[in-house]
Amino acid sequence: MSDETARTTREALLRTAERLYAEQGITTVSNRTVAAEAGTANNSAVGYHFGGKTDLVLAIVRHRNEQTEPHRVRMLERTAGSTDPQDHIDSLNLPIVALLDELGAPTWYARFTLQVMVDPPWRDLVAEELSRSPHILEASRRLMETTRHLDPSLVRKRARLAGLTVAHVCADHEADIHVRDRAPAWDGVGSFLSDALAGLILAPVRRRA
Repeated sequence: MSDETARTTREALLRTAERLYAEQGITTVSNRTVAAEAGTANNSAVGYHFGGKTDLVLAIVRHRNEQTEPHRVRMLERTAGSTDPQDHIDSLNLPIVALLDELGAPTWYARFTLQVMVDPPWRDLVAEELSRSPHILEASRRLMETTRHLDPSLVRKRARLAGLTVAHVCADHEADIHVRDRAPAWDGVGSFLSDALAGLILAPVRRRA
């Protein structure tokens, strides 16, 4: 197999797996199904190019995160030195919206991400993978630095909830684009999420007497 053929097959497997996982869930889709839907006659193509299902899922995450990172870098550069926590909340969450807008319809990554986020074992695995990103770590550090008035454990819990919110909102919008002739622009989704996530993470703590 030539290098070009291997690259083409690998890309087809990634695209197909992302779509099938988005539509049907990760657990229910076999590697054999991914290979068949990708148009390869080799039922073991996933194993040959990636390894097991876990390796394929992480390959999708790495591929999309590589595409997302330039958006995150630009946001980090623009908000360097900011004391407004909303800037750093945006740096953590809005690059995915920018990527989805950049990719153009049809996309499947938002719904794939939602499938990951609602399944704890996959969510934890992917969270561990993304925690290696220096830009995500920097955005997180800035958020914690600018929210010192709140309990750090509370900020982390709210940030996890914010991640789920992003996954649901983006998945809903992505699906909406598929079934409507026209849908609101992704930048509108970004603006909505920016305000909603700031409200979620920065809300004052209220305790009952």
